[in-house]
Amino acid sequence: NALPQTILGSAFPAIGSVYTQTLADTTGVQPGGAGQGMTWNFATLINSGKTQVDSFLLPSATPYGGIFPAAGIAVHEVAPPTNYYIYYHDNGSVYQRIGNVQPDTVIYYDPANEFPYPVSYGTMLNDTYYASYMASGSLVHMWGNTNLNADGTGTVITPDGSYSGVLRITGTRDEHDTIFGTPNIATHLVSTYTNWYQPVLYYPVMAILTTKVYYSNGFTINQKTVGYRQGVQAGIDEKNVSNSVYSSPNPSPTGTFHFRLADQTETILQMDVTDITGRIVFTGKENVNIINLAGAVKGVYFYHIQTATGHSYSGKLMID
Repeated sequence: NALPQTILGSAFPAIGSVYTQTLADTTGVQPGGAGQGMTWNFATLINSGKTQVDSFLLPSATPYGGIFPAAGIAVHEVAPPTNYYIYYHDNGSVYQRIGNVQPDTVIYYDPANEFPYPVSYGTMLNDTYYASYMASGSLVHMWGNTNLNADGTGTVITPDGSYSGVLRITGTRDEHDTIFGTPNIATHLVSTYTNWYQPVLYYPVMAILTTKVYYSNGFTINQKTVGYRQGVQAGIDEKNVSNSVYSSPNPSPTGTFHFRLADQTETILQMDVTDITGRIVFTGKENVNIINLAGAVKGVYFYHIQTATGHSYSGKLMID
């Protein structure tokens, strides 16, 4: 029974993939118990109206890919208020974080192991990492450890549907940063996550993340995020799965697409279009309504929209 819940390395999202999580109200949301044959019911989650969009790209197609030559894939994560690039290296048994930019450029001299494979019920991982970066002109040293435990199998229910045969993975990231200055400032970050995965894809159908940051001056930050994956990637359709963006014609014989947001009070702040390798082929700013990809080869492209109100939408386009 455990075999169907085994996640292989081939399940890591492919370059060109774009996934959207609907972010929910976090009030009272708890991850529930561990074990086999469980049912976790989050059907009553309340949509917050915001989304997180993760685009999986060739590192060379990102602004900072040259800094991380060992990276095989990059993730561009956009969720209000973050705009975050993460760079991974596959060492044959685990996807290692070797760098990230948000906006400080963090280089991991001892990578952080984050996505081991194969992973199934009972798999555990414990890893240490070390990195350094410059923040506002000050040198920062970062060190910490990651712990992972595949502690549950069963069915998870979200407002978007019911997913059976999932594997639940819980984990922590316990990190200490020292900011060198006058005086030095120390921070302690503790992140606890619970993710539910289908074995065919190393991207969660449901995710809960709680983060606490303690500063040596007594200041504390508490954050919590709850998200559930939209059941399918935005398809080649006239509108995406959230019914928030209308694109036509799609497919387009000419490479010209017209866009309209369902919520007329929203305006497009920026739109990027990438090809299947993650290369950006179009960027438009401030209330883009028409894009022209004339001259682009036939095939599938991906759009990503950021609105002035902080929402994000993504989907597919096709030139036939």
